[in-house]
Amino acid sequence: MNIFRWIKNALLLAAIVAIVVASHVYLDERLIVEYGGWRAAPKASVAVAAAIFAYLLWSLLVRLLSPLFSLPSRLAKWRKTRAEQSRRETLEQGVSALARDDHKLTFRAFSQLAEKSDADGACAWLAAAAAEKSGDRAARDLWLRRASDSSAADIAAAAKAELAAADGRDEESFRILSDAGAPGGSPLLAKMYLRAARRREKWPQALAAAYRLQDGENISGEESAARNIAETALQKTDDIESLRGFWKNNVAAADQKHAPLLAGYIRALHRLGDDKTLAETLERAVKTAADSPSVLFAAAEIGAEKTCETAFAAAEKREDKSDPDYLRATAMLAERLKLWGRAKRYYQMANSLRPDPRNIRALDEVANKIRETESADNFART
Repeated sequence: MNIFRWIKNALLLAAIVAIVVASHVYLDERLIVEYGGWRAAPKASVAVAAAIFAYLLWSLLVRLLSPLFSLPSRLAKWRKTRAEQSRRETLEQGVSALARDDHKLTFRAFSQLAEKSDADGACAWLAAAAAEKSGDRAARDLWLRRASDSSAADIAAAAKAELAAADGRDEESFRILSDAGAPGGSPLLAKMYLRAARRREKWPQALAAAYRLQDGENISGEESAARNIAETALQKTDDIESLRGFWKNNVAAADQKHAPLLAGYIRALHRLGDDKTLAETLERAVKTAADSPSVLFAAAEIGAEKTCETAFAAAEKREDKSDPDYLRATAMLAERLKLWGRAKRYYQMANSLRPDPRNIRALDEVANKIRETESADNFART
């Protein structure tokens, strides 16, 4: 259609040029037009009329014939819609036959669907299953090979795994996905593998699937999903060796530096009683991630006195005092170190930025400690 528009615009331009030239001469005068060996000398009035007529005639022809030009695309669209409708009707027939245990009709419907698409492994697998139940082994073998083709394997495995899960066979569903190459396969298999692994609390496998999706699709949401899985695994792991192995071998190096996740690992070490690894990890975290409230909270709650001193010194050096969580964590460290005056100041600063009942309770406790200390000092002086 672009060429017709160009011709239309060229004719319009010619008409405009003819009108402009004619406005500078008498209408009875002749305009001499030469191009190569060709020469014409029409009257100015005739040239203007011819140019305008040619433009109007071409515009009319284009308007009348444009439906014919779009006919092929409209026909292709109609064929596509008709094919989709036919496919949907065949699918409904196949599903209905499957529900009635009509294996021959099931086989016919799903084999037709699989024939229409090389990638429809689910239909190929269902056709193979129907052929098996109707006793046609040759057809079964044919469609099993089709379902196992590289183009259809992922969809076929997904269909098998979904059917197994729907039947309550979670372990078999998980095995089917593992045999199909998940989580390193397609995003479809990785997502199904992730769900299956989470259901069975297979945390290393679930985290591997989440990382596969994160790397393959570059979705920020998958990054938070991976960290959520890691956090849940840290909370639910009950064996110290499994915990250390999971953190070292399965959690990505970047996520090991993620302060909230690191704090979760520290709390898990404390829960399982690994004091040596806890002390080393917490001391390292305080030095490398002292800007995070999560790490300071963990140090204040379970850290040794020396670790609290290191964390509190780093917190006091921080110039930015606008984070209420960070200020509350600093106050908790001061409270652990029995620095009641500074604890009171930091709790007040945190509460002024964001009122929090926890700060009010902590301030009452600190005030009691200050009064006890003053009473003890007064008693000692008397």
